[in-house]
Amino acid sequence: LPLDMMFIRADGTVFGVAKGAVPYSETVIQSGEPVRAVLEINAGVADKLQIKGGDVVQFKIFGNVP
Repeated sequence: LPLDMMFIRADGTVFGVAKGAVPYSETVIQSGEPVRAVLEINAGVADKLQIKGGDVVQFKIFGNVP
């Protein structure tokens, strides 16, 4: 199942999205900067939900849950 990979900074902002990662590939996909987390979602979901750099993921590990 191909994946989109969201690279998330320590404050919860999305740095970038690598779209359509190939399953079982040994190719390294770089974030481009240090990130706290990578969230993998089904390929195409990032486009469907219009996820892009600068968006914010709210979760307790980022310390930004109200």
